[in-house]
Amino acid sequence: MIQSARAEQIQTLKNELNTVSDAAKKLFAEHSNEQLMRRPSSGGWSAAECLAHLTMTGNKTMEAMEAATANALRESLHSNAPYKLDFTGKLFLKILEPPVRFKAPAPPAFMPDAPANGVAALEDFLKFQQRASKALDTASAISMVNVDVASPASAYIKYNLYSAFRITAAHERRHIWQIEKALKG
Repeated sequence: MIQSARAEQIQTLKNELNTVSDAAKKLFAEHSNEQLMRRPSSGGWSAAECLAHLTMTGNKTMEAMEAATANALRESLHSNAPYKLDFTGKLFLKILEPPVRFKAPAPPAFMPDAPANGVAALEDFLKFQQRASKALDTASAISMVNVDVASPASAYIKYNLYSAFRITAAHERRHIWQIEKALKG
């Protein structure tokens, strides 16, 4: 029963990643490159810049998550207990989930470079999504609640590995919401 609960949690996370990928593909297929590259008149990033930001932050976060997973596998940190968010994970989810209630500027290290075009931004993002899905498969073998990961924005902010995957998915939903707004405006 516990194993099935964990399998459901992993499948839910994979579904969340797939839903974001599908939404990005749909939005980018429905708009011209000019629309994808245009910043909204109200300010903010273009749709392509949003995806470039997600790819950049996702890859940086994934480096820490993959290293933590590899270390946990070496140390045989296994458990059959269901995964749980820690306090920091719960807090970040509350802040990140759309609709956006709290705006904060991205740290300078995560300001996106202007992508060459919308297609390139989407392709890079979809590659990251595949990387995240594979990392999730690997991490499902360990006790993700007993493995801490530092936030890529600040080494002082830590959360468990399960929270890191959930935060990644919420961050993606937040920016898909932002892309939808940018393309309407």
